Amino acid sequence: MVINVSIGLEPSGPSSRKIRKIFEEKIDKEGINWKSVSGETKDFYYEEFMKQCIWDEALNALMKPAWLFKAKGR
Repeated sequence: MVINVSIGLEPSGPSSRKIRKIFEEKIDKEGINWKSVSGETKDFYYEEFMKQCIWDEALNALMKPAWLFKAKGR
């Protein structure tokens, strides 16, 4: 999947579905909400998402904040 990070994670729907699927692969038993999900698990989720997407590497600094914004709403 190709991601346009400069305007957020676009396309939005496919990005959200990828994030949800990754969450379902490894459920954080302590994570009843995003704040209580461990940093280790969040890093795992992000790394798995990165493996499945392509984006302009010039926008790397924007990728994780855009992902975190989208992920906390899942």
